[in-house]
Amino acid sequence: MQIFEFALILIPVRLFDSGPVFDSAMGSPHRLRNQNDREIAEDLPGTAFAPPTDKPPTAGGHIIMESAAIVLGFAALGGIAMALMRFLGSPRPPTWLALGHGAIAATGLVILIVTAFTTTIPTMAQVALGVFCLAAAGGITMFAGFHLREKPLPIILVAGHAVIALTGLVILFISLDWPRGP
Repeated sequence: MQIFEFALILIPVRLFDSGPVFDSAMGSPHRLRNQNDREIAEDLPGTAFAPPTDKPPTAGGHIIMESAAIVLGFAALGGIAMALMRFLGSPRPPTWLALGHGAIAATGLVILIVTAFTTTIPTMAQVALGVFCLAAAGGITMFAGFHLREKPLPIILVAGHAVIALTGLVILFISLDWPRGP
């Protein structure tokens, strides 16, 4: 029952019962039902009961977004290598490279998604997240529809996937204010 009560605190909706209102880690309003909820809430970072910190609520999100950008940058390097292979005549890249690229890109995407749902991120980063989701759909389509069937990857899909993913990466870098001036 304790886990259920803890989960109720994190639901991002207003509960219709009495008690003091506090802000959860996600910034949503909630109501505490009893003293036990208050004790649980005191342990949650970002609540009204948590000790104050020097950092704004989005400071941690910015660092995590930088991590996502770095991971997605590594995925882009693998993607550029695979695109060059296709443009130079290979029907498809090696499976290990395609899977590695997909796994690294998925890791960066998950980091960005978790950051978006747990902290406040800039609107440009939200746009980048949407663009990356579109790129991921294209990558999954190419892998499942062509690569696994041992068919040559359509150059137009490879180019489109690359343009969409690189656009998302540039938007994410802009949202992080990269490159930073002196």
